[in-house]
Amino acid sequence: VALLIRALTRVSQPPPAWHYLIPFKFVLEFFSARKEIRIFSTGFLFLRKLVLDAARDIGEGENRQVRDAEVEESIRGWCSSNKLYSEDMHQKQLVLATLLFDHYSAMLKAEGKNYESLTGGAYETRAGYESFLRKLTAAEREIDRVVVEMRAGDARLRAQMSVKQQAINTIREKYK
Repeated sequence: VALLIRALTRVSQPPPAWHYLIPFKFVLEFFSARKEIRIFSTGFLFLRKLVLDAARDIGEGENRQVRDAEVEESIRGWCSSNKLYSEDMHQKQLVLATLLFDHYSAMLKAEGKNYESLTGGAYETRAGYESFLRKLTAAEREIDRVVVEMRAGDARLRAQMSVKQQAINTIREKYK
């Protein structure tokens, strides 16, 4: 978790300009940033990819109950492997998974060639899409809160989570 957040913090706070004047420092910074971005992306996108694959498979005719059970077990395993398992965390992850599943299912059924046209087809109104984004943000913040709680209220982690949330909100604002 700390690596995930550190990667986002690194991206949101570029290195000082003098780092680029020293060739080896630039190379080290470049590879270190790339590694941390990959770690963050893998962690952040795990649930999203898992749920997207399930939504696609169910849309193609797979049994929903079977896929839901597989998703639930994968979430449990991921949380355990990252030393983040608790019943509360598992439930929060399932809430997020359900929210994402509904969104991805609607997007997969919508017609369009870009994100804007797909969201327009998936949601009847702009307010409906914005409601989804509010629920998504609230679910993600709940998960972040539980992570901080599980790490004994670590102030540094709390600050890093805040940076992550701000970065995600900035990106979402661009696509509203």
